[in-house]
Amino acid sequence: MMRNYIKSAFLAVVSLFCLNACSGEEETLDLVLKANVASFPADGVSQVKFTVYEGNADVTGNASIYRAQDGKRLDGDEFSTETPGEYVFYAEYEGRRSLEVKVTAEPVLESRFVRNICLMEFTDGSCSFCPDASRYIDRNILSKNPDVHLMAFHEKDHWKSDQFALLFERLELKATPAASVDMRTGFSLEQGERDKAKTEISLSARKYPAHCGVSVESSVENGAASVKVNLFSELSADYYLAVYVVEDGVKGYQLDGSIEYEDYYHQFVVRHMLSATVYGDGLGRVTAETEKAKEYTFSCDSAWNLSKTYVYALALDTDGYVNNMQVCLLDGGSAGYEYL
Repeated sequence: MMRNYIKSAFLAVVSLFCLNACSGEEETLDLVLKANVASFPADGVSQVKFTVYEGNADVTGNASIYRAQDGKRLDGDEFSTETPGEYVFYAEYEGRRSLEVKVTAEPVLESRFVRNICLMEFTDGSCSFCPDASRYIDRNILSKNPDVHLMAFHEKDHWKSDQFALLFERLELKATPAASVDMRTGFSLEQGERDKAKTEISLSARKYPAHCGVSVESSVENGAASVKVNLFSELSADYYLAVYVVEDGVKGYQLDGSIEYEDYYHQFVVRHMLSATVYGDGLGRVTAETEKAKEYTFSCDSAWNLSKTYVYALALDTDGYVNNMQVCLLDGGSAGYEYL
C-alpha cells in the first residue's frame, strides 16, 4: 500500500515537470536597475550612471531607462542636472519593468576659496611652432587671468620632464605644442586651435568650483628644501596632492620658426616632482571642515635660480582632476588659503 502511494506521488511530480517543460514555460529572471552612486552634485556636469541587469546579465544596451516623475526616457544610461532634488528612475526590457531607484542631486555649495586653475603646456626646444604658442598663452591668458598658473613640461630637450610622457598619454595628445586645463582634457595649441585654451579655462572656473583650499610653506637651508602643504576641505571627499618644483626665466636653446636661439627665455619650466606620481599622493578621506597636511624634503639642484623657483601644489579629486592649487616661492615662500 505504501509502495503504491510513493509511486503515485513520484508520477505526479514527473507529470508536473513534463507539463511545464512541454508547455515551454521558463523561469523569468528579475530585472534590476542599479545606479553607480546614490547622490551626485547638481552642477550639470557630474553624472549618475545606470546599469540594467537581467539576473547576472548586463542588458543595459538593449533596455530603456525612464525618469518616473515625468516618464521621460533617458538618452543613454547617464543622468545629470543643475536642479537639486530627488529623482526616481526605472528600466524596461522586453515588456518588463524594474523596481524604481532613487538618486539625489545635491545642491552645489558656494565655495569660500579662490579657484586657482592649472594650465599645463607641453613644449620642447626643438619644436619650431612652440614659441608662437607660448607667446599666445602669455599675451592672451596669463596677462589677463591672475588665477591661472602655467606649468611647462618639456619633451626631450635639456629640461626634459619624466612626467611629459605620462601626461601626454593620459591626455591623449598627439604633438607639441599642446596644453591641458586642470588635467581634464588635452588639446592642441597649433595655429587656429588655441582659443580652446580660453574656452577650457572659462568652463573650468564656471563648472568646477573649488571644494578645498590649499596653502604652502617652503624653505631652503644649505641646499636642502622643506615643503609643507595643507589642504582644507569644505566637503567630505578623498584628495590627492601632486607637487612640483617649477622655475621661471630659464634661458637656453629654442627653435623659433626657422631661427635658432641659444638664450631663449623659457617660462615656468617643470624641474622636479615631489609627489610619487602625476596622479598625486593620497591624503585619504578629508572630512568636511577639516584639514590635512603633507610634508616633503629634498635636495635642490644647484642650477636652479631660487629667486624664480616655485612650489606648485595641486589638489586632485578622485577622478584625477585639479580641484584647486596654490603656488609659492621655494626659498622662504608662504602662500595661505585664498578666500573670496
